[in-house]
Amino acid sequence: MNNSLKNKKILVVGATSGIGRQLAFDLLEAGVAVVLTSTKLEKLFDIFGKPENLNGQVNVYEQLSIDDFDIAVEDLLHICNQHGPFDGVFYSAGIAVMAPGKMLNAGDITNTFNSSFIGVAALGKVFSKKNTMNIGGSIVVMSSVAGLRGKAGLSLYSASKAAVDGFIRSLSCELAKKKIRINSIAAGAVATEMHDHIVKQELGGVLENYENDHLLGFGLPSDISNAVRFLLSDLSRWITGTVMVVDGGYSVR
Repeated sequence: MNNSLKNKKILVVGATSGIGRQLAFDLLEAGVAVVLTSTKLEKLFDIFGKPENLNGQVNVYEQLSIDDFDIAVEDLLHICNQHGPFDGVFYSAGIAVMAPGKMLNAGDITNTFNSSFIGVAALGKVFSKKNTMNIGGSIVVMSSVAGLRGKAGLSLYSASKAAVDGFIRSLSCELAKKKIRINSIAAGAVATEMHDHIVKQELGGVLENYENDHLLGFGLPSDISNAVRFLLSDLSRWITGTVMVVDGGYSVR
């Protein structure tokens, strides 16, 4: 799989998150040219060091806002003009608000949809334009099994991920004319900072039952990175508009 990405240039949106960070390290190890983004540039330097020290590749750090559509589009166009066109894009950004429906407020709704959906919509606009992505390019967006299955306390998060999955299904029909693929990954519970935040709110047997609901237990960021790299590579050239479930067996019940 590594060889199939060797000569590609990949944009990683959310490279400081658990899954985005894992993918970035895996791509760097494979010698892939990457552009890494975060809402905070200093976090990129803290995690990855100076770009010029990363294996001599064409690696660049860029700040990218994802919670305002117009600004996100402007930032993405700047990145494409400076460093594109790209062969692949991975979007891993979002927050999880865990609260029953009766406790939700306007701020929760705005923040959740801004982080999970607005940035994806901006991707759709920008990479529908000419000279932003090469022919045969691939976009992969992080989603969640929460968009496919219900769980108490995750109604808002579930709604934001269902919106992402619906968006990429229709967008794939538009991008296919440009020979560009787009897919999402519906992940189960993966051991990341966001996962830790959620499980800290689970008590006693509830957490144990939640892990048991995953037939193979909780996942690791590398489990998702493997799936992302497959979808970014030419090995998945005949896959688009789909939601790939990578959930340790959670959704089969």
